[in-house]
This record gives sequence, C-alpha cells and structure tokens, in this order.
Amino acid sequence: MQIRHPKHPYNPFEDENLDFPSLEELLNNMPIDSTDPEAGFEGWTSAYNYSEIGNWDIEEDLEEAYEQGQEDEEAYIERGCQWGEPYSPWQRMNEVTAAFYRAGLLGVPMPEIEVVVGWRWGELPHGNRSTNYTDNIREAGVSMVAVYDSDGRELRYFPWTWGSDRKREWSFGLLLKETGSDGEPLMVGNQYINIWKV
Repeated sequence: MQIRHPKHPYNPFEDENLDFPSLEELLNNMPIDSTDPEAGFEGWTSAYNYSEIGNWDIEEDLEEAYEQGQEDEEAYIERGCQWGEPYSPWQRMNEVTAAFYRAGLLGVPMPEIEVVVGWRWGELPHGNRSTNYTDNIREAGVSMVAVYDSDGRELRYFPWTWGSDRKREWSFGLLLKETGSDGEPLMVGNQYINIWKV
C-alpha cells in the first residue's frame, strides 16, 4: 500500500512494532475523561470508560446508543434542541458512544463498528473534536486527511493542504459516516498510534 505525500514516508502498515488494536482494546484504553468538559458539549464528557465496567458488550452498547438516538429524535425536534445542549442520555456517554447516539438522533447512518487508522496535519485537537473556524462550530469528530481499514485499504481521502507544513500525525479510532463541514473524513475515539507500539 502506498501512502500519499511521500515527503512524510512513514507507513504504519510496514511498522513491525505497531499493534493494530481491537475495538475493545481501543475503548478500554480511553481515559475516564477523554474529552473537553469546558467546551460546553455535555454529551462528550466521559462518565466512564469501558475497562471499568465488567462484562460489557461494547458493540451492543454502541448499537443501542444509535437506536436510542433514533427513538429520541422526535422529542429532540419538538424541544428545538441543538446538538450539544444538555440532554440526559449524553451525560453518561464517552465520546464514541455519544457519536453513535448523535448519529441516530440526527438521522445519520450508523458508523461502522471497527477500528481504523488515519492521519491529519498536526496534533489531535483538544477534546478530540475539530473546529470549523469559518463558522466557529465544533465538528462531530476529528478532521482527518486520509483513513484506512486494518488491511490498508484507503476508505476516505480529502485533498487538504491547509496545515501541511505541520507534522503528519497518525491515530486509531472509528470512522463516522458523516463528513466535516469541508467534506473531510471524521473520526472519533482517536488515540495516537505510538500508544500501541510494542
């Protein structure tokens, strides 16, 4: 597999010291508060992480969060809520579960429940959510340039040159079906790949 932008030649699929984490490993490694509680998006603060809950079915939890979002959609619209306003189900979710709930709530297709790897220009944003500075709004996740599955197939690519003077940073996470406001791919649950080097 060839990675775009040869001036940054690192290829994680050729790194013998890198373990590709499972979904359970990735989410169990999330800190108790992996998001930014000061950002005003109550649903993105983590009340728990999976490693502290015994016998928890992660895939079932994510599917149920999506279905709960679908069920809450009508009440959400009736209340005239905007995403990010306090709403009780969000307050007990970590950022990944909240992303699935949000997708159901807003009628967006449910994300694939699989770990992917991607890169962006520069470090991960504070709170694991990017900002659209033109409209001054938070994106649904972290803006990425390219995202690949565990076999190295390119799933999404956005020809983004802004910030290309910065270091290319790789991270694991889950890919959202929706894109950012500029059309870029979005990931949630991002963790730097260096965490997973052996």
